[in-house]
Amino acid sequence: MQVISKPVQETSTPLQVVLLGKTGAGKSASGNTILGQRAFESKKSSKSVTTDIQTVSAKYVGNDLVVYDTPGFGDPDRSTEEIQEKFQNVLNRTSSGPRVFLLVLKIDRFTEEEKNVISKAEELLGQCLLKQTWILFTRGDELEGRTIEEFIDESEDLTEVVKKYSGRYHVFNNMSSDPYQVNSLLEKKFTGFNSTICPIRNLPERRIILLGKTGVGKSASGNTILDRKCFHSELSTSSITRTTELQKGVIDGRMVSVVDTPGLFDTQLSVEEIAKEIEKSLDLFSTGLHAFLIVMSIKDRFTEKEQQAVENLESLFGSGMSEYAIILFTHGDQLKGHDMKKLINANQNLSRVVEKCGGRYHFFNNNDRGNRAQVRELMEKINRMVEENGRTCYTSDMFIDVAKEKAAVEERKKREEEERVQRRRKITEKDKGERINREKEKMQKESGSIQEEKELNQREEEEINQKEKVKPQTEQEEKIQRDRERLQIVKERIQKEKEGIQREKEIMKEKE
Repeated sequence: MQVISKPVQETSTPLQVVLLGKTGAGKSASGNTILGQRAFESKKSSKSVTTDIQTVSAKYVGNDLVVYDTPGFGDPDRSTEEIQEKFQNVLNRTSSGPRVFLLVLKIDRFTEEEKNVISKAEELLGQCLLKQTWILFTRGDELEGRTIEEFIDESEDLTEVVKKYSGRYHVFNNMSSDPYQVNSLLEKKFTGFNSTICPIRNLPERRIILLGKTGVGKSASGNTILDRKCFHSELSTSSITRTTELQKGVIDGRMVSVVDTPGLFDTQLSVEEIAKEIEKSLDLFSTGLHAFLIVMSIKDRFTEKEQQAVENLESLFGSGMSEYAIILFTHGDQLKGHDMKKLINANQNLSRVVEKCGGRYHFFNNNDRGNRAQVRELMEKINRMVEENGRTCYTSDMFIDVAKEKAAVEERKKREEEERVQRRRKITEKDKGERINREKEKMQKESGSIQEEKELNQREEEEINQKEKVKPQTEQEEKIQRDRERLQIVKERIQKEKEGIQREKEIMKEKE
């Protein structure tokens, strides 16, 4: 077997073997047996020989292996907190790719001490990771002609433990160099290797929502975070995500829930439909969410449209969302050595948005999904933000308060508009009344003038009649005829003026 001293690259998918157990159970010796070489220090001692996590990578029959040796449980020189911290470190380092935990027990009496070790291991692993755990018995040479099954049957407690692990056990004689025992171990069907579905007990969940305009890479970022293609992602001018979608996974032993949302300014959905779908995301998190990831593309200039997208989000979730927000830039490969901070500061509007979010930003290269370092760094930023927020969440109650405030503002605007319309109506009615009064006065004056003219004509007619009596008959008749014609013209004019006044009255009545 060829032992490789350098760690396996992140892009490979080796089988990761993690050795657990109490001090003196034979973890390091078992690691050496698997590797076929004295790679870990191993000796009998009341104290743990392994003081820190040790890792050795190797190829075995063409397969990559990474073996992790860990400090022993029950070491008097280490507190429970130290052991848990070391174990957490192992889980973080083995979070990607297949792994198996070997809980090492020596063939001996199954005492309370062994029971406590198993209980401690189960407490750290949790129920889900327990499915990836096998019991590895050491000192197989001490069976003295018995089979391992016969040894297990001798103890009811040990029999119950093996049943709990669904019969997943193996035995090593670390004094023997026979490769069969290693071949036999590796050939057994280790089920549940994939660690991406198993959270670590006592690590609180993280709940995240992806927001942003269409085409910036929200779905691709969700896939990068969860390390699998769970959200549909492709280049398109219209949003591929039409409805709110929730996916879950485990990152470094912590359950993470990610919600993908429709893109802002989607060409196929109305603003109301998009807002309604985004609102649904809060319904998926009854206890609230920890982070808004506002996704933007490094390739796109930060224009008025991007500014409007951020303002739309603030309008929907309220100004308080900035306390829970991180700007996530995609297409990080386009940076090509440029300083992201300098690029942000070069755009005054973008710089203000990042500053409003507490200066929190991160960038992803979604073409390099296997690069888990970028995801771990993002999760660290989210965890810091959670601590800064006093471990509080953005809740549906906060969203409801924003909605109520918006409704109150809209109601006030509506009321003010109605009052303005009422004032305009009163002014219009007053102006109309004054105009009608002026028209009436004008008509009354015109009626008076007509009456005066009528009386004048009547007097003139009487004068003509008087004159006709004293003039000669011929002249008198001619004069009468002329006066009659003139009088007729005046009467016709008066009649026309009366008709005009009548029409104006009818018009005024229609206006009233």
